[in-house]
Amino acid sequence: MRRSNIVVFGAATLLAGSVLAGAAASASVPRTVAHHPEGTAAQARKVHFFPAPSGRSHAQPAADERQGSPPLLFNGGPIMKTEKSYAIFWNPATLQSGATSQGLTTKYKSLIKRYFSDVGGSTFYHNNIQYTSNGNVPTTTKYTATWVDTTAFPPGHCTTSDTGTNCVTDADIQARVVADAAAHGITKSPSDMFFVYTPKNEGSCFDSTCAQQSYQYYCAYHSYIPNAGGNLIYANMPYPTVSSGNNCYFPPGGTQQFPNNLNADAVINVTSHEQTEAVTDPQLNAWYDAAGYEIGDECAWDFGPTLSNSGDVTLNGHPYGLQKEASNASANCVLSGP
Repeated sequence: MRRSNIVVFGAATLLAGSVLAGAAASASVPRTVAHHPEGTAAQARKVHFFPAPSGRSHAQPAADERQGSPPLLFNGGPIMKTEKSYAIFWNPATLQSGATSQGLTTKYKSLIKRYFSDVGGSTFYHNNIQYTSNGNVPTTTKYTATWVDTTAFPPGHCTTSDTGTNCVTDADIQARVVADAAAHGITKSPSDMFFVYTPKNEGSCFDSTCAQQSYQYYCAYHSYIPNAGGNLIYANMPYPTVSSGNNCYFPPGGTQQFPNNLNADAVINVTSHEQTEAVTDPQLNAWYDAAGYEIGDECAWDFGPTLSNSGDVTLNGHPYGLQKEASNASANCVLSGP
């Protein structure tokens, strides 16, 4: 009842530094919606959004920062024993409106790639090892490859409140993952994960109805595409800021650290959330709690104290501002493993 073959994991919905109550109120319970991929019949699928900072489902003891209904529970599905990360920068020259594509700068891309290189073997990633499946332990992650995909954004598939017709659907994101995976000879990927990054002012909707859309309803999500002999695991990673003023980082006055570059730091934080969730729940049937919260959801937008390097965690000598992740072993939100 909880899971179908696609689940969307949204991030906090923030408007000009304030939380939109609608998304926060609905965040804690998975719901079934009609998903209408272009050219196919409608399918009922589960959608799950992680709560915004003010949308905590219930008060936790002072010593336990976790949200939802901890602890995380094993539900029988597989985990990603060795996760291999692929960063796809979907970056054509222009958006659907004809505006020049912006934001996916060399620095932005290089910082994301650096994170993927740094996180493997870190104490931050080590927290995942307690979430096993049938003797498999999620011990390792590897940055594998980066692709710049200049395929034109398809027009007319959706319209968002923030970006207008500069918008792609989940079906469009899936199409790029399938095409890029095939182009690089990846047909079965139980451990491969594709992160699709889009430029500033290119929004997205889960389907053409835009009932669930970027910035208004989610900041990112992860899911998987059933594939012959395996699955293609992926995440939709919109640019963290948009010209309308909405953003996908902690509001002004919050505690998220930006030690490298505001927009890159913001999307790297959301990347870490989606990565750890996919590692511990790649097919949406492994580790989540009784309220449906995954490892990142229980600690969404909960950051550590600022270190001298301006981050809250140091990976391979580099500072990052990353939210904490849930730990059953520590019964709390943590930045390092058991």
